[in-house]
Amino acid sequence: MKSLRTIFPTISLSLVTGLVILLASVLAQAEQDAVATLNGEPIAREQVEARAALKLYRLRWEIYDTLKTEADALVDERLLVEEAEKRHMSVDDLLRAEVDDKVQLPTDEQVDEYIKQGKIATEPSAELKGRVKLYLSERTKIQRKLDYLQELRTKADYQFLLKPPEQPRAQVSVDDDPLRGNPEAPITIIHFASFSCEHCAESAQKIQRLTEEFPGLARWVHRDFINMFDERGLRAAEAGETAHAAGKFWEFHDRIYSLGGDFELEDLGKILEEIGVSAADYVSAHDDARYILEIKHDIEDGVQAGVTSVPVIFINGQYVSGTFPYEMLRKTMEEEARHLKQSAEQADGQAP
Repeated sequence: MKSLRTIFPTISLSLVTGLVILLASVLAQAEQDAVATLNGEPIAREQVEARAALKLYRLRWEIYDTLKTEADALVDERLLVEEAEKRHMSVDDLLRAEVDDKVQLPTDEQVDEYIKQGKIATEPSAELKGRVKLYLSERTKIQRKLDYLQELRTKADYQFLLKPPEQPRAQVSVDDDPLRGNPEAPITIIHFASFSCEHCAESAQKIQRLTEEFPGLARWVHRDFINMFDERGLRAAEAGETAHAAGKFWEFHDRIYSLGGDFELEDLGKILEEIGVSAADYVSAHDDARYILEIKHDIEDGVQAGVTSVPVIFINGQYVSGTFPYEMLRKTMEEEARHLKQSAEQADGQAP
């Protein structure tokens, strides 16, 4: 029998050898995942991707969408050829039979209604009516062709196997910007917007509706994102910062957005006076460019998060366009509330 003295050195040597191999494997993997080095220290791919999460997601979505579009087109071509061969006709004859012959030309009443609804002309000429009739006819044909191709795909059990990329959570700071609601609320809604933007005024109304529908669940943060050549937007952002310094930001926010982006520069001082903020403070702040760096910082953070135009809303880091229908915003809010509830239940279940 071997003595303990001969056994333990063997175990120790094996353990050390295993640890060395494991460490070498980990370092090799780290080097593979590194996208750069700084003074010999690797910068991990995941660190860089976290900073550019939304930008990379858009690129991945573009690749996914391109592949799906081209796959659909390829399948459509093959299905049309197969169907045409089954019916002993050319593809052109097939489309004529299934699309052109099944589309009814728009009536004169439908043409008149389209012109009226679109406010195209009060007294349309015969030539205009003819062009509108042709447009409506072609639009109907395009829709019929799409419907027919979908019918063929369904019968053929066509499936696109690639899954769309999962939308990441962007890392978006609230900075020291105006906050409405409970500061400790579990959901943070960050609104990148411009006061001169009509759609931003509409998205602000949607956020207000969300906070009313989910009371106490979210805190709302406004961050400026403007075109630096948009003088009205820039001056309004300065006025907003002036109101923020006076503790009246949300009064200014609601009042300026009630105008739907339609205001003149001279209106800003009047609005500030209406809510109890000195217009002279605003003029002084503009003259010494007091808030320009703060506004610039908001824009830089927005660009870093992937914002390219406004309005943009982040719900706990999840990107949602402010132009999306309210129901889409509501769905994102519900999913986030459900996610938080499940996380809390899992945490309670793991507690000792």
